[in-house]
Amino acid sequence: MLAIETPPTPRNRAIINSLLQASDPKIDDVYMTTAELAERHRMQTSTLDNLRYRGEGIPYTKLPSGTVLYKLRDVLEAERQGSKGFSWRALNDALALMSDLEPADREAIVAHLKKTMR
Repeated sequence: MLAIETPPTPRNRAIINSLLQASDPKIDDVYMTTAELAERHRMQTSTLDNLRYRGEGIPYTKLPSGTVLYKLRDVLEAERQGSKGFSWRALNDALALMSDLEPADREAIVAHLKKTMR
Protein backbone atom coordinates (compact mmCIF):
# COMPACT_ATOMS: atom_id res chain seq x y z
CA MET A 1 0.00 0.00 0.00
CA LEU A 2 1.16 3.53 -0.77
CA ALA A 3 2.55 5.21 2.32
CA ILE A 4 1.51 8.84 2.49
CA GLU A 5 3.38 11.26 4.71
CA THR A 6 1.34 13.57 6.92
CA PRO A 7 0.96 16.19 5.60
CA PRO A 8 1.39 14.90 2.03
CA THR A 9 4.33 16.26 0.08
CA PRO A 10 3.72 17.78 -3.37
CA ARG A 11 5.05 14.56 -4.94
CA ASN A 12 2.66 12.43 -2.89
CA ARG A 13 -0.22 14.80 -3.68
CA ALA A 14 0.41 14.10 -7.36
CA ILE A 15 0.32 10.36 -6.70
CA ILE A 16 -2.90 10.70 -4.70
CA ASN A 17 -4.50 12.81 -7.46
CA SER A 18 -3.59 10.24 -10.09
CA LEU A 19 -5.06 7.43 -7.99
CA LEU A 20 -8.28 9.37 -7.40
CA GLN A 21 -8.63 10.13 -11.10
CA ALA A 22 -8.00 6.53 -12.13
CA SER A 23 -10.96 4.95 -13.83
CA ASP A 24 -10.16 1.60 -12.23
CA PRO A 25 -13.11 0.82 -9.92
CA LYS A 26 -10.94 -1.51 -7.82
CA ILE A 27 -9.94 1.43 -5.63
CA ASP A 28 -13.56 1.51 -4.39
CA ASP A 29 -13.20 -2.07 -3.17
CA VAL A 30 -10.25 -1.35 -0.87
CA TYR A 31 -11.01 -0.62 2.79
CA MET A 32 -8.85 0.18 5.81
CA THR A 33 -9.53 -0.68 9.43
CA THR A 34 -9.34 1.90 12.21
CA ALA A 35 -5.97 0.47 13.28
CA GLU A 36 -4.58 0.71 9.73
CA LEU A 37 -5.77 4.30 9.32
CA ALA A 38 -4.44 5.28 12.74
CA GLU A 39 -1.03 3.84 11.86
CA ARG A 40 -1.08 5.56 8.46
CA HIS A 41 -1.85 8.94 10.04
CA ARG A 42 0.37 8.37 13.05
CA MET A 43 -2.40 8.78 15.60
CA GLN A 44 -4.13 6.73 18.27
CA THR A 45 -7.20 4.69 17.35
CA SER A 46 -8.99 6.57 20.15
CA THR A 47 -8.48 9.79 18.17
CA LEU A 48 -10.37 8.28 15.25
CA ASP A 49 -13.04 7.04 17.67
CA ASN A 50 -13.43 10.59 18.99
CA LEU A 51 -13.62 12.05 15.48
CA ARG A 52 -16.38 9.58 14.57
CA TYR A 53 -18.24 10.36 17.81
CA ARG A 54 -18.13 14.09 17.01
CA GLY A 55 -19.22 13.46 13.41
CA GLU A 56 -15.91 14.67 12.02
CA GLY A 57 -13.15 13.14 9.98
CA ILE A 58 -13.20 10.66 7.13
CA PRO A 59 -16.51 8.99 6.20
CA TYR A 60 -16.70 5.39 7.39
CA THR A 61 -18.84 2.28 7.31
CA LYS A 62 -19.71 0.42 10.49
CA LEU A 63 -20.43 -3.27 10.03
CA PRO A 64 -23.01 -5.15 12.14
CA SER A 65 -20.07 -6.75 13.93
CA GLY A 66 -18.98 -3.28 15.10
CA THR A 67 -15.93 -3.18 12.85
CA VAL A 68 -15.34 0.26 11.34
CA LEU A 69 -13.96 0.47 7.80
CA TYR A 70 -12.73 3.42 5.79
CA LYS A 71 -12.85 3.40 1.99
CA LEU A 72 -9.38 3.98 0.53
CA ARG A 73 -10.82 6.50 -1.94
CA ASP A 74 -12.17 8.57 0.99
CA VAL A 75 -8.84 8.33 2.83
CA LEU A 76 -6.93 9.50 -0.24
CA GLU A 77 -9.40 12.33 -0.83
CA ALA A 78 -9.04 13.49 2.79
CA GLU A 79 -5.25 13.35 2.48
CA ARG A 80 -5.42 15.33 -0.77
CA GLN A 81 -7.54 18.00 0.92
CA GLY A 82 -5.30 18.06 3.98
CA SER A 83 -6.59 20.16 6.83
CA LYS A 84 -9.31 21.59 4.58
CA GLY A 85 -11.27 18.35 4.80
CA PHE A 86 -14.87 17.98 5.90
CA SER A 87 -15.91 18.38 9.50
CA TRP A 88 -19.34 18.84 11.06
CA ARG A 89 -18.05 21.87 12.92
CA ALA A 90 -16.96 23.51 9.64
CA LEU A 91 -20.33 22.67 8.09
CA ASN A 92 -22.22 24.22 11.01
CA ASP A 93 -20.02 27.33 10.82
CA ALA A 94 -20.68 27.62 7.08
CA LEU A 95 -24.43 27.16 7.54
CA ALA A 96 -24.46 29.78 10.31
CA LEU A 97 -23.03 32.32 7.86
CA MET A 98 -25.96 31.74 5.51
CA SER A 99 -28.40 34.14 7.15
CA ASP A 100 -31.09 33.67 4.50
CA LEU A 101 -31.21 29.89 5.06
CA GLU A 102 -34.34 28.78 6.89
CA PRO A 103 -33.81 26.59 9.99
CA ALA A 104 -35.81 23.76 8.40
CA ASP A 105 -33.55 23.87 5.31
CA ARG A 106 -30.45 23.89 7.52
CA GLU A 107 -31.74 20.82 9.38
CA ALA A 108 -32.56 19.09 6.09
CA ILE A 109 -29.03 19.66 4.80
CA VAL A 110 -27.45 18.28 7.97
CA ALA A 111 -29.83 15.29 8.03
CA HIS A 112 -29.07 14.49 4.41
CA LEU A 113 -25.31 14.63 4.97
CA LYS A 114 -25.52 12.46 8.09
CA LYS A 115 -27.57 9.90 6.16
CA THR A 116 -25.30 9.80 3.10
CA MET A 117 -21.95 9.96 4.89
CA ARG A 118 -22.48 6.94 7.15
